Formats: sequence, C-alpha cells, structure tokens
Amino acid sequence: MSDPVLLDIDPLTLPVADVIPHRAPFLLIDTVTEGVPGEWASARYTVQSDNPVLRGHFPGEPVFPGVLLLENMAQTACWVMASAELAERGLYVLVRVTQSTFQQMVRPGDVLITHARLSRRLEQFSQFECDITAAGRRVASAELLVSRRAKAPQPLPQPVSSTQAERHS
Repeated sequence: MSDPVLLDIDPLTLPVADVIPHRAPFLLIDTVTEGVPGEWASARYTVQSDNPVLRGHFPGEPVFPGVLLLENMAQTACWVMASAELAERGLYVLVRVTQSTFQQMVRPGDVLITHARLSRRLEQFSQFECDITAAGRRVASAELLVSRRAKAPQPLPQPVSSTQAERHS
C-alpha cells in the first residue's frame, strides 16, 4: 500500500456520503458529530417513523432490526477509517461481528448515538469496539472487524468523436 495522500479537509465538515459509499435508503448515519479520523467517531442517526423496514418489523409494533443496528455500527467504523484517507477512496467492508448484544428495543423516533473506537489494526484489517445509546441508555454493542478493499476503478467516460458530437448538436 502506498503512503496516504493528505488532504487539508476536516472530514467532520463533510456530508457522511462524501466519506463512505453508502446511500439512501441504506445510509444509517445522519451525521458524524465528533471524532478523530483513523481513531474514533461518534455518529447520530434518527430512526424515522416512515422508514420502510418498520412496516414489516413488526406491523403494529415497529422495532428497528438488530441487524441494522450492527450495520449502523459498521458504517460508523468505516467512516473512522475512510475519513483518515479521503484521497485514496478505499472501500471498507464488515467481515466479522463478535460480542454483540442488544439491551433495548429501538423504536421510531429514537435518536441513536453510535460510538466506534479503533482497538487494533493489522494490515488491511481494523478491529472496533462499538456501542449505541438512545436517550442515554445503551441499546446495543459489538466488536467489529472491517477490512479495506481497493475500490473498483470507475469506468472512464468514452470520448465523443467530432462526427458523434455534430450529430447530437
């Protein structure tokens, strides 16, 4: 791996989608409120009552799924790593979950505060201690392992010949 390219940008000032590749409806972080790139972050996510997953989990008794709480923690952990190397645009993926516990149910309107702290790094692997609180009470925690993958190169736009350009004008 080459030396990282340093940018004079504070990742906390960027929209989350400028740092990690997730997009709606699967972007489970509204904002990163504080953190140190490459070390830790705190993120906020509000569970909206119109979230489509809540219609089926469970009808009449909506509960935000535990697997999406894990994804929320993973996205926060990936933000920690990706924010430290904005110019490289690596892709971080979840590869292992251990020690996961769910202490409270998460309901529509809950504001989740997710903390992810790097505890160990070895080559492309980064281990995190994560927890989520809502209204000051812990709702979930887990130890996550994420791995850095080289992002697939985006196809370059095809040059337009002068003949094609004339036909479109």
